[in-house]
Amino acid sequence: MSTKCPECKRLELAVQVSIEEIHAVVKGSFETVGEKLNRLFEKQDIRDKATQSLYAHKKTHFQSVAS
Repeated sequence: MSTKCPECKRLELAVQVSIEEIHAVVKGSFETVGEKLNRLFEKQDIRDKATQSLYAHKKTHFQSVAS
């Protein structure tokens, strides 16, 4: 079992929370389909940014090992 750095844990949690928010939008009801889609796209953008941050951070682990 490996230990994860605090930043990895924080970023992984951010990704998981964003996925849960997407599920809530999908399961939720909205007055219009357009409103639901707009909210879904917003949550997907948040998830994408969180995922990019996580992978950018993970690259730093490999760079520090290679140096």
